[in-house]
Order: sequence, then structure tokens, then C-alpha cells
Amino acid sequence: MPNEETDRAKNLLVKMYLELKMWKKEKIEDITNAKIIEEKEQLKKLSLIDLINYISNNINILIEIKSNLKYEEKIKKEREEENENNDEGAKNLSKQYEELLIKAENDIRKHIKVRIIFLTYFIIIYR
Repeated sequence: MPNEETDRAKNLLVKMYLELKMWKKEKIEDITNAKIIEEKEQLKKLSLIDLINYISNNINILIEIKSNLKYEEKIKKEREEENENNDEGAKNLSKQYEELLIKAENDIRKHIKVRIIFLTYFIIIYR
């Protein structure tokens, strides 16, 4: 009886582990039935304690991978937001620069008009 329960427990643990493993970032196409069956047979050869330790270690690895992926996604999102803000800032600076150029051109035109008027009056007075 204990061997039957041990075998049932091992089979359930192997099944649970293989289902959990499918959630990893592997391409489903890369996982064939032959690979699953081969791994299943290898896992069944382990003792119950070794199987539990193996699964526990792999779950910890999967959790670490998942937390790293979440961290990377967070960093990527922050960078994208920063780039958007930088793009808006660059557009604002470009617009301000354009406005300053237009103002400078207008000031130069006014200055030229004043000089022309001044020179015209100067010519008229000293003629």
C-alpha cells in the first residue's frame, strides 16, 4: 500500500510539475510529446524526496524568472514614459526656438525700418 501511495504521489507531482513548466517562456512548438514523455519517465525514477526537492527548486527558479520579467517590464515601461516625456520636451524646445527666431527676425526688420527712416530723414535734411 505505501508503494502505491508513493507512486500515486510521484505521478501527481510529476504531472503538476510538467503542467507548471509549460508556463515558462519557452515556445510551445519546441516542446514535443517525446520530450515530455522522456522527462516524465526520468522524473518518475527519482525518489519521492528527491522529486519534491527538484520540483521545489524549479518552482523557485520559475518564480525568480517571473519576478525578473516583471522588473524588466517595469524598467521598459519607465524608459518608454521617459522617452515620451523627452520627445514632448524636445518638441516644446523646438517650438520655443522657432518662436524666438520669429521674434528676432521681427526685431531685425523693425531695426532695418528705423534705420531706413533715419537715413531718409538724414538725406532729406542734409541735402
